[in-house]
Amino acid sequence: MEKNLKDEVTYFEPLNGQFQGLKKFEFLKIVGESESFIKVFNQKIGLDEEANINETFKRLEDIYMHSVADVKVLFIVVDEFGKFLEFAAKNNPDKELYFIQQLAEYINDPKKHALFVITLHKNFKAYARGLSRDQKLEWDKVKGRLIDIAFDEPIEQLLYLSSRRISEFGFKIRSKKNFVSLFKLINDSGLISHAKNLDKDLAAKLYPMDYLSANILTQALQKYGQNERSLFTFLASREKDSLQLFDSASNKTYNVADVFDYLIKYMSSELEDRDNNPHKPLWQSTFTAIQRAEALNDGQYEEMASLLKCIGLINLFGKPLGRLDKSFLEEYAYSAMGIENANELIDKLIRQKIIKYYSHRNKIFFLEGTDVDFEQELIEASSKISPIEDVKRALNYFLEFPTLPAKRIQYLRGTPRFFAFNLYNWEDISDGKVMVPDGEVDGYINIVFGDKELVNEMKQCSVSSHPGQIFVLYSNISPIGEILFEIGKIDYVVQKLSEDPTAQKILLEERHHEVSKLRKLIFTSLYSNEEVQWFNSGKSLSISSYRDLNSLLSDVAEVAYYNTPVYLNEMVNREHLSSPILTARKALLNDIIESSELEDLDYPSHKFPPQKTIYQSLLKDTGIHRKEGNGWVLGMPVEKSFLPLWNVCESFLDEAKAHKKSVNDLYEALKEPPLKLKKGLIEFWIPIFLIIRREDYALFHVNQGYIPYLTSDVLDLIHKKPKDFLIKTYDVEGIKVDLYHKYRELAALPEDKQGKGSSFISIFSQFMRFYNDLPQYNKQTGRLTSSTSAFREAIEKAKDPEEALFEQFPKALGFHGVNLKGDESIIQTYLDELNTSIFELRTAFSNLLDRVESKMLNVLGIKEKRFLNYKSLIQKRFGQIDSNLLLQKHRTFFNRLMSPLDDRDSWLQSLCDVLISRNLKQLKDDEEPLLMVRIEEYFGDLEKLLDIHSLKKERIADEIIRFEVFNHDGSKRNETVIIPSDKKDLVDNVEAVLMKQLTDDRHVNKAALIRIINKYFDEKD
Repeated sequence: MEKNLKDEVTYFEPLNGQFQGLKKFEFLKIVGESESFIKVFNQKIGLDEEANINETFKRLEDIYMHSVADVKVLFIVVDEFGKFLEFAAKNNPDKELYFIQQLAEYINDPKKHALFVITLHKNFKAYARGLSRDQKLEWDKVKGRLIDIAFDEPIEQLLYLSSRRISEFGFKIRSKKNFVSLFKLINDSGLISHAKNLDKDLAAKLYPMDYLSANILTQALQKYGQNERSLFTFLASREKDSLQLFDSASNKTYNVADVFDYLIKYMSSELEDRDNNPHKPLWQSTFTAIQRAEALNDGQYEEMASLLKCIGLINLFGKPLGRLDKSFLEEYAYSAMGIENANELIDKLIRQKIIKYYSHRNKIFFLEGTDVDFEQELIEASSKISPIEDVKRALNYFLEFPTLPAKRIQYLRGTPRFFAFNLYNWEDISDGKVMVPDGEVDGYINIVFGDKELVNEMKQCSVSSHPGQIFVLYSNISPIGEILFEIGKIDYVVQKLSEDPTAQKILLEERHHEVSKLRKLIFTSLYSNEEVQWFNSGKSLSISSYRDLNSLLSDVAEVAYYNTPVYLNEMVNREHLSSPILTARKALLNDIIESSELEDLDYPSHKFPPQKTIYQSLLKDTGIHRKEGNGWVLGMPVEKSFLPLWNVCESFLDEAKAHKKSVNDLYEALKEPPLKLKKGLIEFWIPIFLIIRREDYALFHVNQGYIPYLTSDVLDLIHKKPKDFLIKTYDVEGIKVDLYHKYRELAALPEDKQGKGSSFISIFSQFMRFYNDLPQYNKQTGRLTSSTSAFREAIEKAKDPEEALFEQFPKALGFHGVNLKGDESIIQTYLDELNTSIFELRTAFSNLLDRVESKMLNVLGIKEKRFLNYKSLIQKRFGQIDSNLLLQKHRTFFNRLMSPLDDRDSWLQSLCDVLISRNLKQLKDDEEPLLMVRIEEYFGDLEKLLDIHSLKKERIADEIIRFEVFNHDGSKRNETVIIPSDKKDLVDNVEAVLMKQLTDDRHVNKAALIRIINKYFDEKD
């Protein structure tokens, strides 16, 4: 190909305007190996093999742009690509397949002068062996990005090439009479060509192969081998039983049985491969028949085996309508195989129930063993069953009708439209009620069984029905009834012979044949104007082919769904989104929320994530995301085909002014004609619309009430359960306009081009944001004025923005709605009160910290008010304390007291968190006195420890104890006891003696010990 394109060698016709007139080419060539295609590709383009996919495509873009600069077409050619696919299937199929898909999509740009060419020995799908069902579906999806160009040579061409090679072997036809009769037999049988026009000269050149054996061998090597490569291997072989060593002296040809032996000897592994050999059951049947013949016969077994081999291969590769009856097999056995008593051997095999002639197939085939007289059984069944009366019900049971795509409309508008079949008797729809298209189905082809005289009624029915309904009046049901009766007879006999598996197998094959006849009859009759009549929207139609029908489907879809936007993105415009696209959807919505003011949502120009592709087609190309002034905004689409969709959504918001509407209603509205969007597109469109208009409505949850912020998590919940969410929009009219403007000033909002509704929701959202950001203490403290407490409660319980701003907030501050209708001074007074309450509510926690600070400084007797100064004094005072000698609670308090934090609020809060064992912001009002007591206690404890820790530094080895005793008269005794290290043993002995005298009553023990201490120190004094 490269040499031909570069005019080095001429293999094909010269270029004639292809490649848009470009005549220079650049080739990137890769040879397959058992390795990751990603790694090999990266190495080929000069990257590290572990480079990520973004780096790979950036480098590929550089290579492509270089070829563009040189006015060249870029060819990426991969030979032996199957090796890469085999590696991918065993190692990392998801990652490898995704890369191949991305590469194909990159190349598959009509604006690019680039091609991606790969060579495979097998069908792309054949390499998916061993994968899961989902992985095989992805495999098929990737295959859809590539165009198959089959290199299978026609059988006639391969036979011609074979004849030229065989003629070099020097074989001579021994009996021209036998050759002519054998050629005529094969030609007349129709096993090779129904036209019966085989080339006699070619047959002579193929000798010693006969035409049938040569044809079957060539087909088999195409199916199981590698086309001409395997064929030429056969012709070149000089092994035993090869064609070159064939004994031409015998009065026979290299026949079908010889071909069978060759395939078994040299292609056994391919034949045993159940996954890739769809003919495995038939081969197994042949082996079984040969084994049975060997077991039942002593003489002429070899001849019988040859006959059975012929039967097997001819059934496998002969034309379906060709003739393989007893007379053909007998004459072929004589002329090609040299079997003179073939008639007797065939009869014997029939008597032994190894083979049987099947009239419906016009062929002899294998019978695994049964003595049932099928003809008699079916005759008896005729008297046991009744003819089918309900044709509709029977057809629904026996046939699975396909769902037909409307191809033209999908190509033009991007939305896939599918039409399913429904079957009715006229009585079922005489009232005009038929199934309405829903979900994936966009229309129905309603086959109605009834009399020809019902034409007018059918026209009227088609007028009053959904525009996506097509009606077919099917009047001649007699042939259908006859086939259904035959199937009924077979089913009866199958049930009767339930204990004979061989008979059942044969009958079920016959049943399958009858069902196939039924299917063919139904679908052939649809295009016969003599049998059926077509109707849509009151008009009679002429449909004579599938092409006519598919054109009709597109016409009907275009009329029924005329408001559907033009959106050519198959990843999104479908009923069910794939897992990768669902992930991309979530990422895109988050990017819209976070970066809508940036060009291209701030996507890097050299990276191509799936969400960027969707953004380009759904937002940028439609003008929804566009540049206005110096920035980028979201707004109404510019693309005209999207305007009806936009208007439906706008109407939904208008209707929500009267009462709250479920978001699910919007989902349902977009599923209805004349839009009927696919579910996948709806799942993108609705959240995008909600983001664009988020300032124009209030969003509610059915249980949790108002939702102030539209986040990606909220959109995800809407996606999962749209019925749980409600939308309300508002009008700001009359006296509310003045108050509205004052609110705008209070919230410092800019003038909104979209009108009052947009800023109206923003104002309320700011109140909600203010409340949600408050510390928990501010939300629960009672240390507020009554009006501020009422205002806080109004925010907390607010369920509706309009009621909150214009009724509940004013009422909480003592301004009822009627009081706001006067002059503007009343509104201003209300806003002053509102500002005061906001300030009081916001500073509640700061006031608590002020009280904590005041208490602490009073306890410590410090006059300094500046934080850094008094903190330095405190740390200097207690710096002599050794934290290692403290109890855990005192140690934590002390460490925080001595911490280097230079923020007053954080430092004070960290101390209080220790004192109440939780976050200070959760403090309740009734716990504040306890907090103040603990401030006094903990600092008092530290004061007492100062003397002890000073002594401890001087007397490291001694034990120091300090205690206080209060008497009932209010006198207090402070004592510090030092236990020298040399007297510790004596102290331990006295302690042991005292412990023996104690009782089980801990209260009594404490009282006795305290009395002893008091008396001891009194005597000392």
